[in-house]
Amino acid sequence: MKTIRILSTAAIIAAALTASVLADDNAGAPHRGPRGKGPGQHRQGPPPEIVAKYDANQDGKLDETERAALHADIEAGKVARPEGGRPEGGRGPGAGPRRQGPPPEIVAKYDANQDGKLDETERAALHADIEAGKVPRPEGGRGPGAGGRKGGGRGRAQQ
Repeated sequence: MKTIRILSTAAIIAAALTASVLADDNAGAPHRGPRGKGPGQHRQGPPPEIVAKYDANQDGKLDETERAALHADIEAGKVARPEGGRPEGGRGPGAGPRRQGPPPEIVAKYDANQDGKLDETERAALHADIEAGKVPRPEGGRGPGAGGRKGGGRGRAQQ
């Protein structure tokens, strides 16, 4: 019984010393931000001078309309794009032009309800004509292995 008490006391002392040493090791370490980055290395808001210029309601941060004004000025070239920001079009390098949907002449031909856009049934008619060869495939459209529903692309393996 006396041996168990001595071993228990020794274990408690060893655990306390270990915790003390670990606490000292972490005391001088900077706080880690997202993904193990140190302070100031994670995504931050706009610089203070930009906030001061665009913060119309003077609350110290940019709300949706203030951010829209900032982004409009960035796109217009009035404000320099932030370093590390997204390139033109908001997509990575080599992404190519953003797809804008069917050309106006296709929309005019298949837009049965004349609302200026193709709904599900109008798109189905367009796709049927594309598959039948009546309408040429759009340039930059889906090719083999480019994703989507019909064959190829990423996703589950075919069985």
